[in-house]
Amino acid sequence: MKIAIIGAGITGLTLARELSKKSDVSIYEKKNKIGGLVDVDTKLGGPYHKIGGHCFNSKHTEVL
Repeated sequence: MKIAIIGAGITGLTLARELSKKSDVSIYEKKNKIGGLVDVDTKLGGPYHKIGGHCFNSKHTEVL
């Protein structure tokens, strides 16, 4: 069975890995890199999350 997954974020990559055990899977992503909302760059020698704290826990203002 052939399966197409749109989006190479955490969910798309996880789904592709599991489905690829029994199916032919292709992933389509519009950006030049994978990760989706987990969009981390290196700034000043450490990881910097470009999207923001909502990926971690937006209910706590100290995280934002």
